Amino acid sequence: MAVITAGIGATVVLLFVVAVVIVDATREEKIADGVRIGMLDAGGLDRDAARALVQRRLAATVAQPLTAIHERRSFVLRPQEAAVRLDVDATVDAALRRGRAGDPFSRGLGGGGAGGTVTPRVAYSRAELASFVARTAKHVDRDARDADIAVDRDAKVLRLYKNLKLAKRYRIAVGKAGTETAAGRYKIAEKDVDPTWHAPNEAWAGDLAGQTIPPGDPRNPLKARWMGFHDGQGIHGTDDVDSLGSAASHGCIRMAVSDVERLFREVEVGTPLFLQ
Repeated sequence: MAVITAGIGATVVLLFVVAVVIVDATREEKIADGVRIGMLDAGGLDRDAARALVQRRLAATVAQPLTAIHERRSFVLRPQEAAVRLDVDATVDAALRRGRAGDPFSRGLGGGGAGGTVTPRVAYSRAELASFVARTAKHVDRDARDADIAVDRDAKVLRLYKNLKLAKRYRIAVGKAGTETAAGRYKIAEKDVDPTWHAPNEAWAGDLAGQTIPPGDPRNPLKARWMGFHDGQGIHGTDDVDSLGSAASHGCIRMAVSDVERLFREVEVGTPLFLQ
C-alpha cells in the first residue's frame, strides 16, 4: 500500500512538472506582463505586435539631430550622417529575454523576477560619431589650466598655487547674506595700488552711495591693494581684521593688508581664479 501511494505521489509531481514546462513553453513568444520598452507597456504582446508598437511609437525619436552646445556655438550631428536607426528586432528580443528571467517554475508561480524596463536598442556608426567628436573638439578644446587662486567661501580661505602646488594660504572674509561673493571661474581683470573707492548706489553704502572716495580717506574700505575679478567684486586689503574668517563684506574678498600686498606681488592680470 505504501509503495502504491509513493508511486501515485511521484506521478502527480511528474505531471505537475510537465504541465509547468509546457505552459512556460507556450509563453516563449510573448513578452511577460510588467515588461516595458522605454515608456511603453509591452507586457502580453507577441513578437509581431511588439515590433509594430516599437516601430510606430519609437522610430521617429531617433530621427532627431544631436546638438552639442558650447558657449554660444552649436554643433549638429544629423541621424543620416551617423547612420542612426532604431534596432526594432534587438529591442523586442531584449524584452522577451527580460520576461524569461529565472526558471519555468519561478516564472509560472510568479516569483521569477519578470517585469522591468528595457532600453530601446539604437544602432549607429561609431566611426561617424568619433569623427563628429573630433571635428567639434577642434573648435572647443583648449589646454587645461588649473586656477592659481582658489577661494573656499565656506572655510573663508584663499589658496595660492604655483606650478600646481599650494604655495600660500590666507585667511579672508567673504560676502555676507544678500551680497554673497559670486561662485565661479574668473581671472584677475585689473590691479591697482591704493585704490579709489567708487561707492555703489546701494542702500548699504549709506550717505556715501554714488560718491568717489579717494585713497587714504578713512571712509575708503579698500586698503592698500585691489585685484578686481567680476562685476565690481575684487580682492582688497582691510583694516577690519576682526572680520576675517567670516561672511562680512558686500561681495568682495577682504584680506589683511600685509597679506594682500604679498598676494598682489605674486599674481598678474589674467591669473585664473576659482571661487567655490
